[in-house]
Amino acid sequence: GGMGKTTLAKLVFNNPIVSEHFDTLLWVYVSTHFNEVKIMRELLDTLCGDKHDNIKKSEELRLQDKLEYMLKSKRVLLVMDDMWEDNKKEKWDELLHPLLTNDANGNMVLVTTRKPSVATMVGASDCMKLEGLDKGNFWCLFKKCAFGDDNYKGERALEKIGQQIVLKLKGNPLAAKTLGKVLRRRFDVAYWRTILDNSEWAHKSDENDIMPALMISYTYLPVRLQRCFSYCALFPE
Repeated sequence: GGMGKTTLAKLVFNNPIVSEHFDTLLWVYVSTHFNEVKIMRELLDTLCGDKHDNIKKSEELRLQDKLEYMLKSKRVLLVMDDMWEDNKKEKWDELLHPLLTNDANGNMVLVTTRKPSVATMVGASDCMKLEGLDKGNFWCLFKKCAFGDDNYKGERALEKIGQQIVLKLKGNPLAAKTLGKVLRRRFDVAYWRTILDNSEWAHKSDENDIMPALMISYTYLPVRLQRCFSYCALFPE
């Protein structure tokens, strides 16, 4: 994660040309568990402006019928952000039924996911794989996050340590932003070297794993913010 999939999808979603092309734009954050009833409720909440929590899972057809009615004759863009589950083909088809029976031409579904198997399940016709930023652009982003300026000309020793840290981040923008903010608190060689030599880096599951960078960022948060973070993690996304 952290390559900018959601950011890119938002740029598309908020583009005025896209807004003019479609009659209705819908955005749903899916996350790790694909719950088609919950998703349909959220879509109806957006379309109607009121809550549909009273509709039970057993009344799924009611949700489908109402969605189909609300979307009738409308050209729709539906963004499904951060899908994980790749074994829910039947539920996926049920969710899309109101769009497939819609008599408007040009409906489109945009899915963001970390898993190629999800793209296969949804039958994606045009996949775009986001890679990490190239070395030059990533260094500029890191300097802006860590030094506050991508043209920083300060202490050379800090730049050298920063360049070594950058190698561990593999061009991931989220890692640069989170760790850069931690480094920016203190322009101190010893402090930066402590982060460079942190034992958390040894726990990388693969080259693109950014969890060590996020974990280091978490451990350097003030205790009160760590507690806030832990508290928020108790609730569903």
